[in-house]
Amino acid sequence: MKTCGVCKKDKKTTEFNAMSKAKDKLAYACRECITARDRQSYSRIKSGGKIYLSSSGKAVDSSKTYFISNCKICDKEFYQHSAQHLHCAECKIIMDKARGCLNPGKTKYKTKRKCSLDDVIILARRYAKAITCFYCKRSFTETNSKSYDHIVPCCLGGDSSPANINISCAECNRSKAWLPLDRWIDLCKRVCETNKVILEP
Repeated sequence: MKTCGVCKKDKKTTEFNAMSKAKDKLAYACRECITARDRQSYSRIKSGGKIYLSSSGKAVDSSKTYFISNCKICDKEFYQHSAQHLHCAECKIIMDKARGCLNPGKTKYKTKRKCSLDDVIILARRYAKAITCFYCKRSFTETNSKSYDHIVPCCLGGDSSPANINISCAECNRSKAWLPLDRWIDLCKRVCETNKVILEP
């Protein structure tokens, strides 16, 4: 016999699902309570209602399955289903991009530095809150989207750290390419001066 953690009734061990990580190798709640919780959770999610989770993290009440929390990156509300679930779906993609930018993997210009979680969060927050390009100050659009740009390119010895990465538009990133920042700015000035001369009657 075992006491169900939800309905608090003594039931036979055959009425519990197997769970290898538990001490008694049985689930916390009986099959009947788990089924009722899942059905209620699905109906609430489908209807768009807000669902809440108990403070202990366990489904003590069948009407409390999830709770609404603020994303650690963009501060928007999202449904949190576990204590480790701290980011919304959009910010998880942003964090994956930031992690790939900070730790490029097996590339020709790979640096020895490994990124930490704090660096990933710093860069992801900067990316999520960026409204305009760092260089041209234009707003991001679908055709000209956000991108990570290394101030000192990796091929010239730049490291993959948040201090060496700016959030720029795709056009500026492609234009800058492998050039150092000062050389790229000089090139832009020369192009502008040339265009002025051509446009003048």
